[in-house]
Amino acid sequence: MILKNLFSKINFIATTKFVYRDGDGVIDALDNCEKFPNPSQSDYNNNGIGDLCDPDIDSDGVTNDLDYCPYFANSSATNGW
Repeated sequence: MILKNLFSKINFIATTKFVYRDGDGVIDALDNCEKFPNPSQSDYNNNGIGDLCDPDIDSDGVTNDLDYCPYFANSSATNGW
């Protein structure tokens, strides 16, 4: 029985594919941004989407491309000046 379990584990390890599509060293199954390399796995708002893939990093409802302060929640999208 012990040998059977050992061979089963070895077979699993040998047949499991560790895919790193973006080349950042984090397997896709655990990667929070599979499209772009982000080895730090930064996720400013802790929503499970890596910052490089997150369309709204600060979760203020304003997309990063329109947000003057993407790391500071400000739903008015003004720069505060």
